[in-house]
Amino acid sequence: MKVLIIEDDPSVRYFLRQVAEAAGHDADEAATGAEGIEKYDTFAPDLIFTDVHLPDIDGLNILERIRKRNRDVMVIVVTGLGSVDIAVRALQLKANNFLQKPIRVEVINSLLQKYDQMLRVSHLRDEVSRMVVHRDLKMVLPTRLDLIGSAVDLLVREASPWLDEQERFGVQMGLFELVTNAMEHGNLGITYDEKNHALFEGPYRFQELIERRLSDPILAQRQVSIEFKQTNERLDWTIQDEGDGFDWVAVPNPLESEEQERLNGRGIFLARFQFDTLEYIGNGNKVRMTRKISGPINTTSDPEKIAV
Repeated sequence: MKVLIIEDDPSVRYFLRQVAEAAGHDADEAATGAEGIEKYDTFAPDLIFTDVHLPDIDGLNILERIRKRNRDVMVIVVTGLGSVDIAVRALQLKANNFLQKPIRVEVINSLLQKYDQMLRVSHLRDEVSRMVVHRDLKMVLPTRLDLIGSAVDLLVREASPWLDEQERFGVQMGLFELVTNAMEHGNLGITYDEKNHALFEGPYRFQELIERRLSDPILAQRQVSIEFKQTNERLDWTIQDEGDGFDWVAVPNPLESEEQERLNGRGIFLARFQFDTLEYIGNGNKVRMTRKISGPINTTSDPEKIAV
């Protein structure tokens, strides 16, 4: 994965580059917004970290410019501690995530791993296709986190004719977060505090926690069912896990000061920006999202002509 860092603080810029390169990614950097835009054109990154406060161009302005040209590149906006309004504005401008300084290495590693997985989906696409049990569409997934990216890719391709270019990537991000929650917190029963503690201990501790839960044969056999339906008026997705549910009303707001440094707990919050409605049903192990269909339906039948 190609990572571009736009940051005027040389120490932060060096830190982000070192973490990205240590994780095996190709990284480049820029000290100003203008240089960042130039590097975006020449480097063609998959993921961009951009600070909000730059000496020339505001980071939100950079985000807005990039989104007008490319909906697929992932953009993470870096803000100062307590910049709630800026974080909300960044998400409204289709940022994929936000970070607040000081930045922890385990948070960066977790984000890099997640977004890299989303880019590495093509080799599992055929395997995921065989998991579709009927059209109109129901998919049943085992609790395998390596399948999430390919499953979401297939779901977005099904919905692509009814979404414009900017909407598709947002739906992909939202579905990825919610399916991940269904597997990690639902089927494997990993609590918010357990995940936060594991991430704080180091980048490999959370993976060790997942593997321990999967060693339980009862948890390992649980599945996630995903339904997609399309009418002339709207698109519907329903995700259901086989866990015990959770108190979704009590999920912490990541914009509150004591939660800002925590990476987990953001999935539901981020997903709400991608759908017209998002509601949990019953005890919380079932979530339904909708998007209204606006304008004429794209009737392109050749999947290679539909950008996803």
